[in-house]
Amino acid sequence: MSSVLVGHQILEEIPAGQFSQYNKPFQEKIFQGLLTDRQWASQMVEVMRPDFFELRYLEYLCEKYFSYFTQYRCFPTQGLLISIIKDALSEDGDVLLRDQIVSYLIRVRGNPSPGDISYVKEKSLDFCKRQAFKEALEKSVELISSDNFESVISLMKEAVSIGIPNTTGHDFFEDMEARFQKINRCVCPTGIPELDAKDILAGGLGRGEIGVVTANTGVGKSHFLVQMGANAMRAGKNVLHYTFELTEQSVGIRYDSNLCGISSSDVVDNKARVVKYYEENSDLGRLIIKEYPTGYPSVTTLRNHI
Repeated sequence: MSSVLVGHQILEEIPAGQFSQYNKPFQEKIFQGLLTDRQWASQMVEVMRPDFFELRYLEYLCEKYFSYFTQYRCFPTQGLLISIIKDALSEDGDVLLRDQIVSYLIRVRGNPSPGDISYVKEKSLDFCKRQAFKEALEKSVELISSDNFESVISLMKEAVSIGIPNTTGHDFFEDMEARFQKINRCVCPTGIPELDAKDILAGGLGRGEIGVVTANTGVGKSHFLVQMGANAMRAGKNVLHYTFELTEQSVGIRYDSNLCGISSSDVVDNKARVVKYYEENSDLGRLIIKEYPTGYPSVTTLRNHI
């Protein structure tokens, strides 16, 4: 009897199978997370159902988004998703739903990187995994009553592992369609036309990509990194620059030199010119320069600082 009571208590503690406990902005950010983080979206496909959304327009968007993934094994770009929605709604004729979707997507474009999106993704994934676990527990009760204990073990193992990234990878022949979908990379140009050319970096470094600069000592690796950071600032991007050799002030002077067009050796003597430049160019992105001793920081150190 006690074990049954404990089971009921666990089920009661797991929330109902809908995002109704979250407000409208929170639910909108859940779908925005699906749009902007495809790796996270691939986790959510396993544990989340479109009808988890309390808001009809988000449920509709999610249904089309997940359906495309099921068919092509990749997620549509936002532009392609809009085309899919337009075609579908032209047949349905639901004007109110169309207006709600358009209004939502406009808000997403106006705020492409909400600061709390990581928290929203963590909470919503946890909610979905708990819901999957709850459904597994309910099925287990039925299996236990029929003495089907081996199936209970398999069911619970599946429930525990669900939502964990475990893709086998890109099946070359089965997933061929995914290779021919145009992907809109969100790039940050280096500012050097020869590198940003289509056949080299195709516009610059994209979101989620890592650029590695290697060269002999004294060739100019640090100056090149400053060039990339300064160009990102000109594009309105926020830059976090780690230095393991030069001081924070020395790197800052190099940014002053690059941004203001002044030789590094003359920056200190041209304070007024530097200050005036930044006052006239207030649309520059933010820059944080952080120094660590050589060989000291680990990936965890940098992650904690970020």
